[in-house]
Formats: sequence, C-alpha cells, structure tokens
Amino acid sequence: MTLEQLRLLLQTQGGRPERWPTDQRQAAQALIRQDQRAWQAWAAARRLDTLLAEAGAAAPDAAREQAVIAAALARIRALPRAEARLDWRWLFSRPVGASLAAMLLLGWFAGAEPQPEPAAVPVLAVLLGDVALDTEALR
Repeated sequence: MTLEQLRLLLQTQGGRPERWPTDQRQAAQALIRQDQRAWQAWAAARRLDTLLAEAGAAAPDAAREQAVIAAALARIRALPRAEARLDWRWLFSRPVGASLAAMLLLGWFAGAEPQPEPAAVPVLAVLLGDVALDTEALR
C-alpha cells in the first residue's frame, strides 16, 4: 500500500482500523508502523474521529425534517404568481412580423393570379349516373 492509498483510506473510512476493509487492513497497519508520514496521517484521522464523536452529531429526526420541508413549501407558496394572460406582442417582433407579411403578400399574389377554369362537370350528376364521364375531354 502506498501513502496516497492510505490517505484515501483514511479520508473515506476514518482512523479506526475496524472500519477499514479487511483486505486492506493489514497492509495499512504495516505502512503505519514503518512510515512516519503514514503514522502522522493516521494520528490526524484518529483526532478527527474523536472530535466528531465528542460533537455528537446525530441524524435529524423526522419532526425536524418535516419542519424544514414545511418551511420551504411555505416560502414557495408565498412567491407571487404570474397571471396567465395572452400576450400578442410577440406577433409584432421583427422576424415574426416579416414572416407574416411575406405570407400575406404571397397569398394575395397567389389569389390574384388568374387560374384556368376547371372542366365543368357536375360531380353530383356523375355520381348519380345521369352523365357519363368523358375522361378524354378532361385531359
């Protein structure tokens, strides 16, 4: 085991050897006995473990969690709500307005162009069978 591996082990598992993985425990203890820097890192981790144990940092209880959640929800509910309304101003922005104007002009030009007359065949008469449809005349 290297010194960096030991430091990573101490940062993740703490300074108590019983918390270390069994396959790394003997190698870490041997390194601590042989290397002064490893022993100093282990001693610092032990001091940190002792300080944390003395502080008695307990996990928050369910009532505290519910109080925090309720306070957060109250702040969210107190925020001003945006009114739902239609806003037509986007239609008059330059890109949208230009596109709408171009479509309007193209539609006007297409409607103003004289169209050829379609063959005047009464569709209802053809469907009822009163008139025979001459397909050669339609071509």
